[in-house]
Amino acid sequence: GPNDDCGLVQLSNEYDLSYVLANYPYESGTTATMKGILGDIVEETEKLVPLNGNDVVLDIGGNDGTMLNLLAKPVKNRVNMDAAAGVNSVIDAPDYIKIQGLFNSKAYLELNIGLPKVIFSVAMFYHLNDPLSFCKDVYEIMDDDTVWCLQMTYLGTMLEDNIFDNIVHEHVSYYSLKSLEYLMNKVGLEVCEAKIVKSYGGSIRAYIKKSRKGFSQDRVEYKHVAEYERNHKTNDLSALLDFNTRSQMLKDFTKTLIGHLVEKYGKMVAFGASTKGNMICQFVGLDSTYIKCVLDNNEKKVGLMTTGTDIPIVDETEYLKSVPPYLFILPYYYTDFFISVIRKRLKKDESTYLIVPLPMPKFIKVTGV
Repeated sequence: GPNDDCGLVQLSNEYDLSYVLANYPYESGTTATMKGILGDIVEETEKLVPLNGNDVVLDIGGNDGTMLNLLAKPVKNRVNMDAAAGVNSVIDAPDYIKIQGLFNSKAYLELNIGLPKVIFSVAMFYHLNDPLSFCKDVYEIMDDDTVWCLQMTYLGTMLEDNIFDNIVHEHVSYYSLKSLEYLMNKVGLEVCEAKIVKSYGGSIRAYIKKSRKGFSQDRVEYKHVAEYERNHKTNDLSALLDFNTRSQMLKDFTKTLIGHLVEKYGKMVAFGASTKGNMICQFVGLDSTYIKCVLDNNEKKVGLMTTGTDIPIVDETEYLKSVPPYLFILPYYYTDFFISVIRKRLKKDESTYLIVPLPMPKFIKVTGV
């Protein structure tokens, strides 16, 4: 659109997430890969913002507290504000404060512990139906030294790598650097640095302050992201239209491929009952007539069915006593992890094929050692 356009890509409808938050099955600490991602964010932030025993660190949408638990140095308070119910914290310490409920500045200020030195919001900003008022609230609990570290899936790599499974009801908005910066500038905040990181098919990590003063001025990574968006036309409508064309082709190809294998070998077994994996099944049209079951190790999911596709979720440990000839990998960004799990299950010289649907469908042969 024109230069004064905010450029934000969003769903056409808003969804009430209260049901999702009241029945939330996900805990950060149960996924080794997620712990690694959070550890990387914490480590980088602590290098940029030296913390001491007088500081407060706030994690908005902190889930089970895994991220705050990874801080290397002791601080005065670690505060976790999270709307999800039924999530148990991994921290039990006098400095740790958990507030269950949607973030708002009033609830934080009532703690009366001083303004935070660091604010984290990871994999949650795209849930917001009203990001402007959220940013205004964050602004109210920042002083000139506060650094807000925000990370979420990134529109640029999503379009480039065909990550259509990122489009789910709870992901209301899809941010580029341009649209994120437009929003921050509206409330008087500045993006001091931004970078593209590899997690979940590509994420944007941004460091935000009231002013760039006191922050590294060269913004090398920020310039790389801005250049990426220019080169890939991330903020042009044409990029979205091309993404749609490729997604429809991938949908048809994947359904045909799985259909052929089902005809020849019987129903497929899938791995990883994730939200995004369910999106792949729904979009492609793979239900229980194609997929026998989805393997998972999360006891909160085992015994349930996938939403809309009615595929039973079963315990991977039990099922993998004998490995099927083909496995359809739904959370494809964990492929390396799945390879290591399956290799251990295979007998020497026994093989299986993993089918990885995105960014482009491929077969990976895994052999036991």
